[in-house]
Amino acid sequence: DFVTQIGDIGFMTTTQNLTATSDIDELRTRAAISIPRAGQILGISRANAYSLADRGELPSIALGGRRLVPTAALRAMLGIADS
Repeated sequence: DFVTQIGDIGFMTTTQNLTATSDIDELRTRAAISIPRAGQILGISRANAYSLADRGELPSIALGGRRLVPTAALRAMLGIADS
């Protein structure tokens, strides 16, 4: 279990919040995910995820009119080792 703090919005997430290996595998196999999907994985609302991304506290990139969260940055934030 671990606690992650992003900006002034604190939240606790555990590996139980990740639907076991499927979410972790997704973070290891995809280059980027949507901001709402990152919010699901982090256990925060879609609105919170966009707010954090707007403030630069959740790393995001613009790609073809979409904003995506690089999974490498999300794995690093969550302390998930690459395998």
